[in-house]
Amino acid sequence: MTISNETAHAVAQKHTQRLFGTKDALLAQVDHIMLLVASPEEAQESLDQAMRNGTIPWLRLSATGLRRLMLEAVAFGLFLWDAELLMDVELHHGR
Repeated sequence: MTISNETAHAVAQKHTQRLFGTKDALLAQVDHIMLLVASPEEAQESLDQAMRNGTIPWLRLSATGLRRLMLEAVAFGLFLWDAELLMDVELHHGR
């Protein structure tokens, strides 16, 4: 992994954890809800109910919102790419 990939991953993970909590905590919540279901339909209904009553955090995005989120991610990635290239030039060319 390059520096920009590691940095982007760390930033994305930090923001995701602030929004939804840790992955392990979220998976534990989902596992707890799924313990008593007997069918895929019951599993879906239990998950839907948990999201409706706030037991499990979730995020709803419209198509436009998802598009904007993707464009923001691309812009952030390009910013990191440019910063890494600048650092590479400065480190190797002694500016």
